[in-house]
Amino acid sequence: MKKVLLLTVLLGMMQVAMAARALPTNMDIAVLKNYQQRQIELSPDGFSWLKFFTLGWLDKSRIFDMSAAVKVKDESNRFITYNKLSRHLGKVVAVKRDPYNNINEIWILTDREREQFRQIAKQREAKQP
Repeated sequence: MKKVLLLTVLLGMMQVAMAARALPTNMDIAVLKNYQQRQIELSPDGFSWLKFFTLGWLDKSRIFDMSAAVKVKDESNRFITYNKLSRHLGKVVAVKRDPYNNINEIWILTDREREQFRQIAKQREAKQP
């Protein structure tokens, strides 16, 4: 009985933690195409709203270096090591770059977060003349 109660409490805490996830607003959105060593390849494939968020820096696939202190968060808001990025190829990610154009944060987006970015992009596009 105690094990069931403990499991229920832990699952409830995980859901609260996931619901509280807030992405920084100054991140670029892309599709994770490849990962090798300390480099990642990002692409706009399939996302017409991508260029709007990235201010044009990602017109086609590009390879970026990761900083030595890169932080990677998965869909459950857990920190993972960058060598596990190969498990997330093809997923939409949010990235933050340092002043040297190296990636220092990577967030693997959930379907809900991806949809939120699409809605924001549609609203902004509708407001532009």
